[in-house]
Amino acid sequence: MAASETNLGTGGRAKRRKKTPEEIAEERIEAARKSKETILNLSGLGLTELPASIGQLAQLQTLCLDDGQLTALPEALGRLTQLRRFSVANNRLTTLPEAIGQLVQLQSLQVSKNRLTALPEAIGQLVQLTDLGVSNNRLTALPETIGQLAPLWNLEISDNQLTVLPETVLRLGRLSNLFVGGNQLTVLPETIGQMAGLSMFDIPNNRLTALPETIGQLAELQWLNLGSNHLAALPEGLRRLKQLTSLFLHNNPALGLPPKVLGPTLVEIWSTHAEPGSPASILDYYFKTREAAGREAVRVAFSYSHKDEELRDQLETHLKLLQRQGVISTWHDRKILGGENWAGVIDDNFKRADLILLLVSADFVASDYCYETEMKMALEREAKGEACVVPVILRACDWKAAPFGKLQGFPKDVKPVTSWRNRAEAWTDVAAGIRKVAEEIRTQRR
Repeated sequence: MAASETNLGTGGRAKRRKKTPEEIAEERIEAARKSKETILNLSGLGLTELPASIGQLAQLQTLCLDDGQLTALPEALGRLTQLRRFSVANNRLTTLPEAIGQLVQLQSLQVSKNRLTALPEAIGQLVQLTDLGVSNNRLTALPETIGQLAPLWNLEISDNQLTVLPETVLRLGRLSNLFVGGNQLTVLPETIGQMAGLSMFDIPNNRLTALPETIGQLAELQWLNLGSNHLAALPEGLRRLKQLTSLFLHNNPALGLPPKVLGPTLVEIWSTHAEPGSPASILDYYFKTREAAGREAVRVAFSYSHKDEELRDQLETHLKLLQRQGVISTWHDRKILGGENWAGVIDDNFKRADLILLLVSADFVASDYCYETEMKMALEREAKGEACVVPVILRACDWKAAPFGKLQGFPKDVKPVTSWRNRAEAWTDVAAGIRKVAEEIRTQRR
């Protein structure tokens, strides 16, 4: 008796065994072979294995295998040379067979939501492909042959483990839609401007801290999603994107853009059909506030030993012109008012400072508070890109092996101030160096 036939259960009653997903697939494949059907849908069956008999359907143009438990595809797949659309999303594939390269008529390939760690080089043979979806996998790189897919206009590589946008993608001259969200990108290449036909660029949930100025060369760009990155600044080039109708910069707190300016989030737009914020208005607000911030004085904090207070006063005298010109404002612990929590005030001012000067001497190195608390806080903020730390060498001491020893310091050649024959020249050199650093900070604000 065949496995699919009726069996007699208890009491002689007929009981039909439930067919396996593979048996159902075999039946559908056989029916498609007989009818010469060009479309076959095996999605949702829970297939763990695709029958090799699939290779008999030479006439097939569309094959859907979504929502199963497939871990591999048979080499027989390569015989479906008339296939135009192939979707095998939401399975458990770890690799694609090299035979995929034989599907030379393929126009759409969807393999998202699998467990792929790499794509075969043979994918470059799919020279008719216009739509490729490989999101939600475990890809750390793309094969160089991706660049051979000249007709490709839609590429979905979101939610993988990419750390760089592959140069091979930039060679896709007809690409219109690029989805790269949910990866680990920290920078975009300067050559991004080569993608002249790009109209939709979706790159949220990465680790971008800045954008190249060349992004302004994407003249056809209409949609740009940069939400949930680590952006601290925007390039002026964004203002050249005259076709831009949707710009999402939400969850980039360092940009200082309030929700009212940003407009509704994507989720809010989808759920309420609200209109997105105006890109022109968002960018106008950003650059106007940046310009205003650039005119604000750079906040300078001093970390020093009280035994060097006289030298600190001399330095502040030589910085007075910078203060009068509004380039800097200075703070040190002698400005703490009576009755204030001095530790809390120092902590607050160091956290708000743009530029922290370490006034280095043997007494500074010997001071537990200077070395363990103030210096540590300063270097942590330097490492996060929140402040600039500059050592000013006051008196000769063994400091080059200290944690700040590799930072650029003043005066010239980090010769201690007290070792100069003419101390006024030393302070003038320090002041000139601080002016340069402060101006660079103001420029970065813009």
